[in-house]
Amino acid sequence: MNSRSTIIVGLLIAFFFQSLPAQNRFRGGIVAGFNAAQLDGDASAGYHKVGLSVGLRALIELKKRLDITTELLFSQRGSRTTENQSFTNRTCTTHYIEVPVLLNIRDWKKLEGTSDEYYKVSLSIGLSYGRLFKVTSSPDFTHALVLDKFNNNDISFVGGVNYQMNRHWGFSGRISKSINLLFNPNKYPNEPLAGSINGLRGHYLTFQSSWIF
Repeated sequence: MNSRSTIIVGLLIAFFFQSLPAQNRFRGGIVAGFNAAQLDGDASAGYHKVGLSVGLRALIELKKRLDITTELLFSQRGSRTTENQSFTNRTCTTHYIEVPVLLNIRDWKKLEGTSDEYYKVSLSIGLSYGRLFKVTSSPDFTHALVLDKFNNNDISFVGGVNYQMNRHWGFSGRISKSINLLFNPNKYPNEPLAGSINGLRGHYLTFQSSWIF
């Protein structure tokens, strides 16, 4: 996603905020939390890389039990080894602008018939687009010499569960797995280094708290 697309998404979310008094179907808010990530193919295992997941959320209520949410997030992922996996702490940090779009199926309605009516739980499924804008690693990271060949675009499957404390404040947990590779060695058959190391695919857990106005 280029800078122009980022601006457009931001303006759309701002429009949702401005629409709140007139259109109850549209709501917006803020989210803050963290990712716990790993990379398949980097000789480490476990969701040990912790990074930020913060930004804005827009919500569109479709029907009684259905709504769609989209977010504009600053999202940090990557991987990190533990002492049991390596004598050194090998790390890789990927920085994304992330835009998930999720369909939510809601249940357990509370305060029915009042202006504060809401559903306490919901299940989410959808896709997320991430635009990589920065990547850093320790010198001994398995793919440290090919960081410039990392895929700038990421498409992930997302599934999650949400719990609302009240109409405004809630928590969510998600699991995401990339559809495409972060690094694909098959693109570099004529380069001995890049063509001979493992491909990389990201997946991560996300835990967030949200406040919806």
